[in-house]
Amino acid sequence: MGADTFLEPENDLSAGTGKLDSFEPTTVEKFDEFRKLLTEKLMKYEKSEFYPGFLNSLFQDLSLHLPAEDVRKFGATLTTLAGEKAKHEKEKAKGKAKVTLKKKAGIAGAGKKDDSMATYDDYGHDAVDDFF
Repeated sequence: MGADTFLEPENDLSAGTGKLDSFEPTTVEKFDEFRKLLTEKLMKYEKSEFYPGFLNSLFQDLSLHLPAEDVRKFGATLTTLAGEKAKHEKEKAKGKAKVTLKKKAGIAGAGKKDDSMATYDDYGHDAVDDFF
């Protein structure tokens, strides 16, 4: 991973105008590309002792202006991931077969149709019944 990953060929390293700086995502696909670029850029620091604290502060800063429901979903995604990682670490410590973590739809699915009530509809749940 070199400068060519984040800088366009005509940009100078000292100028600070790399691909991330000039990236303006406007579609789901472009936001996904932007996420991949940011992830690649940040992952090179994951071994640092300061990385977990940095991510905690970053997530807080980025979540300040989001609606409470989006922050709750984001928190639920992280909670689920933490549970899966704990299970994986426990099984690894016991020497069980290799378990792979699966990426779940979470914040990456933001902006898509909300199907959170669809599962209730499948079981005969009627939102009108809640009011009576």
